[in-house]
Amino acid sequence: MSDEALSFQYRDFHDVPRCIVFGYMGSSYLLDCPFDDAADDYPTEYGVYKLSLPVNAEVPNEAWAKISSLGVRIGTIPVRDVMFDPTRRSTFRSKVLLDLLKKGQARSR
Repeated sequence: MSDEALSFQYRDFHDVPRCIVFGYMGSSYLLDCPFDDAADDYPTEYGVYKLSLPVNAEVPNEAWAKISSLGVRIGTIPVRDVMFDPTRRSTFRSKVLLDLLKKGQARSR
């Protein structure tokens, strides 16, 4: 497994995409960083979910609001660690997800 550029769909953008859906190694994933009303700011971490959606499925507009309910939370990734393309709207490097998945495999042993 190498560090590759992963294409994604997204909704909500504030400095970076805040709700990202993408395929990786035959599964669909979500990076979710919704606005926190109590803190009046965005969190510093994405919640990471493995989704029960086909890889590269087009997410209907009405599904975005509750998309995390279509998956299982597998961890978190600091927003600052996600390496986006220069536009921050097209791809990101897979290494940060790969590192999280490796940690999960180590814990489940």
